[in-house]
Amino acid sequence: MERLLNLRLGLSPSQDTLPARFIEEPLLEGPSKGEVIRIGGMVQEYYQLRKWDPVMGYPSEEKLNELGIANLKSNLQR
Repeated sequence: MERLLNLRLGLSPSQDTLPARFIEEPLLEGPSKGEVIRIGGMVQEYYQLRKWDPVMGYPSEEKLNELGIANLKSNLQR
C-alpha cells in the first residue's frame, strides 16, 4: 500500500536510495572497513525480488493479486 501511494504521489526510481551516509561515508570498522554501499544495481535487484517492474518499480499484476489488492491497479499513474 505504501509503495502504491508513493508511486501515485510521483516517486521515481532515482528517489529509491539510501541516506547519503550509507553511500558516501566509508564504514569505520569490521570486515568491510573502508567500503561504501554501491547502490547502482541493488535497486533493480530489489525491485525484481519484490516482483516489481525492474526499471520503474511498479508492482506487477502478479504481486498485486498475491496481496489481494489487484483492484488498486487502476490507481497507478504510469
